[in-house]
Amino acid sequence: MAAGQRILPAHAITVERVLTDNGSCCKYKLFTQTLTAAGIAHQRIRPYRPQINGKVERFNRTLLDEWAYQRPYTSNTMTAVQLRTGLPPWFPRVVRQLTRTVRLPDGVGRRQ
Repeated sequence: MAAGQRILPAHAITVERVLTDNGSCCKYKLFTQTLTAAGIAHQRIRPYRPQINGKVERFNRTLLDEWAYQRPYTSNTMTAVQLRTGLPPWFPRVVRQLTRTVRLPDGVGRRQ
C-alpha cells in the first residue's frame, strides 16, 4: 500500500474507486483505512457474480488458456549457459541441494 501511495501520484494517476470481490484480503482494516485516508471509494461485487468483474475474469481466463505456450521460453532460460559462469542457471542450486541432502554409505565414492 505504501508503494502505491508513492508511485501513483508520481505518475499523475488518480484512483477514484477500487472494485474488489468479497475476499478476506479486501476486508482487512489496514486496506480499508488506507483507501479511506486516500479518499478512494471501495466497492464490492455481489457474491458469486464474477460477470460484474469482467475484465479481471477475462484476464484470468487468458492466463489459464495460454500459460502452456509460455513454458518453452522459461525452459530455454533455465537451460541456457551463462557467459559469466559457463553453467546453466539451475546447476549451482542443484549441486548445493545434492551436497546437503545426499549421504553416501561408508566406502562408496571414496578413493582407497
